[in-house]
Amino acid sequence: MISLPLSKGYRLPILLLCLAIQVASANIVVNGGFEDTSPYPGQPSEIRIPTGWTMFDPDTPASVAAMCGSSNAHSGNCAGFLAGINGLASLSQFLSTTPGEQYILTFYLAAAGVPNEIVVTFGGTELLNSTNFPDQPYSVHTFNISASSASTKLEFQGSNLFGAFLLDDVSVTPVPEPSTWVAGLASVLVLKLRRRQGRRGNRRELVVPDLASPESAER
Repeated sequence: MISLPLSKGYRLPILLLCLAIQVASANIVVNGGFEDTSPYPGQPSEIRIPTGWTMFDPDTPASVAAMCGSSNAHSGNCAGFLAGINGLASLSQFLSTTPGEQYILTFYLAAAGVPNEIVVTFGGTELLNSTNFPDQPYSVHTFNISASSASTKLEFQGSNLFGAFLLDDVSVTPVPEPSTWVAGLASVLVLKLRRRQGRRGNRRELVVPDLASPESAER
């Protein structure tokens, strides 16, 4: 990695470019880390309802929720919990998307116990469907996806007879268009060029007399 010192003339344009890229890559998933929760009536204090997510529970006990406690989370204090017994429990939400735009889905998944099944879909398209998923700590999963409508359903479904799936740090971010990078870099160059031209315009021209001319000799 090459690190270049930035002069004051570059700092503001590059800061604005980075800010624009950051906004373009913002996570559109609500509460992807499951940290925003509310009490789950009738359940222990560590079992909670995650804000922004729709839960489908095929069982009478809570087989889908947010499980809080730092040992259960990939980051923070809470994680999604999927452990359907009589079918697939699910966590889902509808995302505001742009038709035809490309996105990157990233999430962390941990598993314990078999038999089990995990299914992940985006807009009805199956991204992951695995049975007897092996016991493992959190591992990252990444998918390149595209939206076909202005509202796209992201859904995680899981069943596990003797254990559970833990889900955390879910993100869906737009892939910046190449034109965004080109336009941003062009803006930096234009601003720098204008700054240089302004400096040149303010310079005083130094006139050096020709000492060999008769006029200079008389002076």
